[in-house]
Amino acid sequence: MMNLLQPECPFCQSRERVKKHGLGNAGLQRYRCNGCRKTFQTRYYYRGNSPLVDEQIARLSKEGWNARKIGAYLKISLATVNKRIARLQEELRHETA
Repeated sequence: MMNLLQPECPFCQSRERVKKHGLGNAGLQRYRCNGCRKTFQTRYYYRGNSPLVDEQIARLSKEGWNARKIGAYLKISLATVNKRIARLQEELRHETA
């Protein structure tokens, strides 16, 4: 009987040769295809998309943290931190105007 939850390899489309292969950085299941020997996840998660990130960036920025330190602490890219800070500053300008 075929397991309906068995993921399909995105590289060779095999289902029979896919086995669990630990967890990714975000704690999501990784798989390895023994046919093409590649690893993959069925879902990907980026910490920068979390709704709490803007609040954390604003709080840490107010505490005097620089963008590089915030990115390292939250495990998100420096570019994401800079974009969020710019957007938060723009929102503040519109609120005070």
